[in-house]
Amino acid sequence: FEKARQYLNPSCFFRWIIYLYAQRKMNVFFFIHFTSTMVIWAHFALIKFEQQMDAVPQEANWYWLKRLAPPLEFGSMHAILFQMALIPITMCRFSIAALGDSIVNRVVPLNRMLAMHIHLGYTMVLIVFVAT
Repeated sequence: FEKARQYLNPSCFFRWIIYLYAQRKMNVFFFIHFTSTMVIWAHFALIKFEQQMDAVPQEANWYWLKRLAPPLEFGSMHAILFQMALIPITMCRFSIAALGDSIVNRVVPLNRMLAMHIHLGYTMVLIVFVAT
């Protein structure tokens, strides 16, 4: 029995692949969330970067710091606002229960909303620490 168990014992890589497949709905959510957060951050950072181009003269001290710091902060602010808009949605119990029997449950892991809520909270805290 032990020889068969050792023979069938999956490697660490194979166990990781099994885990990723088992958590595929959550992985899709994390990917979509990461992509949308980065798009929001980049969009508002680029808007502020173009505004700073006209506002900061090239002869100013610390020219590039004055050009780059406000866009990073502005993009981070809007990324945090996006997280704050999503966090309450993950705790709407009656809406989640109503959607549980619909086709939405095939795509969105409604039974893992608490994990999504925690993920969004940690993402928001991480953005705050990176932005300051």
